[in-house]
Amino acid sequence: MKREDQKRNKDLQKNLSVILKECPSKYKKEKLKKIDYMLWLTRKNMIFEFFPRVCIRENDLKPILSIRISYKPLWADDLLWDILGMESNKQEPNSLRVIGAFTAVSARYDDYLIELQAEDIDSVKAILFEKIEDFLKKVDEVDESQYVNQIIGSDLIRDMDKALVYIYLQRIEEAKSIIISSKDSGRFVIGEKNYRELMLEYLVRMG
Repeated sequence: MKREDQKRNKDLQKNLSVILKECPSKYKKEKLKKIDYMLWLTRKNMIFEFFPRVCIRENDLKPILSIRISYKPLWADDLLWDILGMESNKQEPNSLRVIGAFTAVSARYDDYLIELQAEDIDSVKAILFEKIEDFLKKVDEVDESQYVNQIIGSDLIRDMDKALVYIYLQRIEEAKSIIISSKDSGRFVIGEKNYRELMLEYLVRMG
């Protein structure tokens, strides 16, 4: 990428940062919050995440805005922390559920890939605010059952993340079957024990 295109890329990212800083005050009524380069809110005992990115696409040098929207119920992190022995995390601000190192997997709700027609801050802001407002309208359409079905039914979700949902549903034999038969040790290691081992210990404790 040429120097001028690198500068375009840097300017886009700088403008995005400025726009995101405006969002908590603009959407104060909706209780939309910002952390790092992500917006999030809590609604109906669920966390919703709105993650925009901007870049100059290398193959054609066009400006791109991508947005990933995801969600999860609060119980997913609560149960994970019970398994990992991190129960005190439940007392921390909910932002920990968004950017913490030990968090439950989120389900994808929507993805956008938008080719920008202009790179100035006002043009990017107009498109981003439009997508944020669409996002805020849609959060009430999502419920816990959609999360459960997405996680269990997806081929892209790791076995231990599926087992977590089965444990929540009290479908313990199905959870055990996944945990015991899987070669997946999970995403976390606490001390010398991996997520899979900690899950089995948790099930023993729960009887």
